[in-house]
Amino acid sequence: MKSGRIFFNFNFRFSFLSRVLSNLKNFKLGELLSINSYMAHGLAFKREYKTNWRSKRSENKLGVLEMLLIHNIDLVNYIFKIKKPYSINLKNFSKIGDSFDTCNVNYSLNNGGTANFFGSYSSPYYKKNLFIFKNGYVEQNEKKIEIRGPAMNLDKKGLFIKPKLLKSYRLNEKKDYELSLKNSVDYFLKYSLINKKFPKQMFKSSIDTNYLLFVK
Repeated sequence: MKSGRIFFNFNFRFSFLSRVLSNLKNFKLGELLSINSYMAHGLAFKREYKTNWRSKRSENKLGVLEMLLIHNIDLVNYIFKIKKPYSINLKNFSKIGDSFDTCNVNYSLNNGGTANFFGSYSSPYYKKNLFIFKNGYVEQNEKKIEIRGPAMNLDKKGLFIKPKLLKSYRLNEKKDYELSLKNSVDYFLKYSLINKKFPKQMFKSSIDTNYLLFVK
C-alpha cells in the first residue's frame, strides 16, 4: 500500500463536531477523561432487513460495528488517538440474519482516558456524543452542541452544579451529515486532481482506524 495514495471516507471527519473538537484550546477544558458515543436506529425492525446484506455475516462480518460505529470511532481516533479495544460485545438481538445488529466497544485513549461506543439497528433512534474533560465537557445531540465549564461551579450552599454554558451551536443533523460528506469529496478532489499525496496524518489516522476494528 502506497502511503498517502489511498483516501478513506469516514462520515464525520469533516463534520461540525469535528471542527468544534479540534478547536477547544480557548475553552481551557483540560485533559480528556472519558467519551461516550451512541448511534442507534431501528433498521432491523424494517421488513427488508431480512434480505438486506447488512444482516449477513458473509458480507458484513462485524455488523453494526463496521457499518455504523466505525465512523464515530474514526472521529475520536482522528482527533484524540485511541488504542486497541479492550472490550468488544457484538450481539444479534433481532434474531434476523447471522450478523450483529448491536455492539458495545470500549477503548483506552492514548492519555489513559476511556472511550465507550454503542451502536444498534435494534433500538429507537438515538444519537449522542459526550466528551468529559477535567474542567468541562462537550455534548452533542441531533439539535445542538454545547460546551460547558469550568468544573468548579458551586451554588450558594457550596454544592456542585451543572457547569456554565460557555458556547452553544445549533445543529441540523441531516444538513451537517450531508455537508460532511460533501467536504470529504471536495477534500479528495483537491488532492487527486493535482496528483498529490494526502497529508501523512490524514492517511495514517485512516489506517489506524481500520486496524482498530479489523486487525487483532
